[in-house]
Amino acid sequence: MAKIDLNRSTLDDFAERVKSLDSESQRLWGEMDVVRMLRHLVFTVDMSLGNVEVESFTPKFARPLIYLLAFNWFTNWPKGKLKAPDWVCPDPEGDFLSERDLLLSRLGEFVDILETDPQRTGVNPGLGSIPMTRWSRVHGIHTDHHLRQFGV
Repeated sequence: MAKIDLNRSTLDDFAERVKSLDSESQRLWGEMDVVRMLRHLVFTVDMSLGNVEVESFTPKFARPLIYLLAFNWFTNWPKGKLKAPDWVCPDPEGDFLSERDLLLSRLGEFVDILETDPQRTGVNPGLGSIPMTRWSRVHGIHTDHHLRQFGV
């Protein structure tokens, strides 16, 4: 069970893994190609930063349990078994390099805000409004999952 946060101490590792992808990187499971996966990660970081507006669809009482289970206990998610709704996997807006560079920029922006305003909140569709400190874990586990999906 991995417990990886996205923060200053892990940012370079995540960045190097993202940079090791190329436009021909093949998925080991799932349906997204590498460019769509990058856009999906950009979209989720944008959720935390408030750059896209989303609503939470889970009841308040369930959110702490979801966080505990998905981001603390069972963090090696089933490969290809969980499919995100289409609206969190938007079409890429650019080519591989522009999507990759945008993700790297957003990851850095997130870490900067995590350090300067850790209690700032952003809405997660399954977890509700959560602080950057929780988003740090969410982004770490989620990004690691998708990078492993492409063998990095």
